[in-house]
Amino acid sequence: LTISAFYAAIIDMGLSNAFWNFRLSEHRQGEAKVLFNMLVATTASGMVLLALYLLACWVFPLDQTLTIWLVLLFLSEIGKKFYDTSLMLYTAHDKPYHFLWGGLWYALLITGLNFWFLAYLQLSEQGVVYAYVLGAILAGFLFLPYLYKKSSFQFDGTLIKKMVAYGLPIMTGNLALVFLLLSSRFFLKTYVGDDALGQFVFANKWGTLAQVLILNAFYTAWNPLRWQIYERSDAKAHFSRFYRVFVLLLPLFGFALMASVYLLVPLITYDQTFLQGMYLLPFIVMAYVFFAFYYFDSMAFLFKHQTKFVWYIMSITAVSNVLLNAWLVPTYQLLGAAWAFLASYAVMMLLTRMLSKRLY
Repeated sequence: LTISAFYAAIIDMGLSNAFWNFRLSEHRQGEAKVLFNMLVATTASGMVLLALYLLACWVFPLDQTLTIWLVLLFLSEIGKKFYDTSLMLYTAHDKPYHFLWGGLWYALLITGLNFWFLAYLQLSEQGVVYAYVLGAILAGFLFLPYLYKKSSFQFDGTLIKKMVAYGLPIMTGNLALVFLLLSSRFFLKTYVGDDALGQFVFANKWGTLAQVLILNAFYTAWNPLRWQIYERSDAKAHFSRFYRVFVLLLPLFGFALMASVYLLVPLITYDQTFLQGMYLLPFIVMAYVFFAFYYFDSMAFLFKHQTKFVWYIMSITAVSNVLLNAWLVPTYQLLGAAWAFLASYAVMMLLTRMLSKRLY
């Protein structure tokens, strides 16, 4: 499942970000045309990567079960791309209820399939894979008619090249972010042990509620809105007002979320030893608040077509996270990993703020 998540990020190539730029900005290629070429590019890249994986399996024989599972997962990620793109179009067309029902339907589908494969058929880990694969493929096919209706079927190789050049640095930056999030696991397991690793991951999972409830919800509404504001003559004044509100509200939301989590988690935690790592929660939540500020300021790179700065910043952040973990974890253990997590996100936020002010 982790490998398939990397695969999904790679085949996207940052084109879901490029879609907004080429749809509304001065490039104005037409949404239907941009949509069709984006889907052609992501599907083609997915099939090429799948073919390379099959070739590697033929040259270097791997575990047969793992090979079959990954082939299924890779195919499902291609199908799920149609579903994800449909939800993106709902946000572009200001259809929040369509977005809500589309997401809820998919969640219920995955839940039902998990009950079927895991609880009823008793398939263990195979059931997890089969539920994910079947759910993703069904979701993709269900939304295919909607995408068919919204596409113009005008292939444009030049447009695809421009979109890939715009989106690829964002994709590589996102992969660097993934490594950033995983590096602390390696150092904790190596220098402290599995118990500490479990406690850190447990606290981190609850900390990601800040990303889900604050950042992701904000992203869904803000992404189409910022491009509409950008085309106004007074755009910078509007963005400044938004930023002042975020500076005031986001930390408050983060602290309120922490208080709620501290009340809730002990009631639903099966093994109480995991709670020993919950003192890390303020570090983790504040790191995601910093990430929200990074997200807001990084739109300058999108507006000015300087997406290479996303890759630079993410790479610097990931390297700083690895170095801080290597320095702090052997001595300070869990607390060192938390400080490394917070400090690296602070680096991300400050670099982005400095560069975005210079560009936009």
